[in-house]
Amino acid sequence: ISWDASGNPVAVAAGTSGHYLKSQGAGSVPVFAAASAAGLTKLATTTISGTSTGSIEFNSTYITSTYKNYFIKGYMIPITDNRYPKAQFLTSDSAVSTSGYYGYEAAATASSAYNSANTATSITLSPVAIAGNASDEGCAWQIWFNNPLSTDFVTTLNAQMDGFNSSGDHMGCNVSAGANTLEANNGIKLYFDSGNLTADSYLTLYGIAN
Repeated sequence: ISWDASGNPVAVAAGTSGHYLKSQGAGSVPVFAAASAAGLTKLATTTISGTSTGSIEFNSTYITSTYKNYFIKGYMIPITDNRYPKAQFLTSDSAVSTSGYYGYEAAATASSAYNSANTATSITLSPVAIAGNASDEGCAWQIWFNNPLSTDFVTTLNAQMDGFNSSGDHMGCNVSAGANTLEANNGIKLYFDSGNLTADSYLTLYGIAN
């Protein structure tokens, strides 16, 4: 039993087993509803099929109001040896390369190598050339893409990068970055500082349940 806006008792229909009673606001009868699923929802995977592509982008097709935050993971190998992984945010589905738009800090996990900037045109996701171009080299990407569509909070990025350089040596780094401008960013571009990507390089985008 519930009550309507006039204070009269009304019956609430029996719900499905496992559902919870959800308020619909003042004056509306509550209903039983399924709880939102926790964790990650896979939205898209982009796999490079040739060697003429220099980046992978996830745009407004996938970055929507359904999720506040996103997770990206995958593996990419550059055509050119010993490259630095990079990122830019999209506005109106175009990558932003304005001077001073980004700030970032990137630190290697096994050395004192460190890189930072607060007036950058892109985000450099490693302080060292982390990715070689052999089949057993390249770079694993794990990126948290936070609040991209918010107009209350700036867009930020946190990343853990694991790579193998041209000598086959493992290199890791942690990154914090963000936009210096408060605006909605409806996508992200991921690439290396020079050259294209090898075939079968891929990234997968997940929405994180709110």
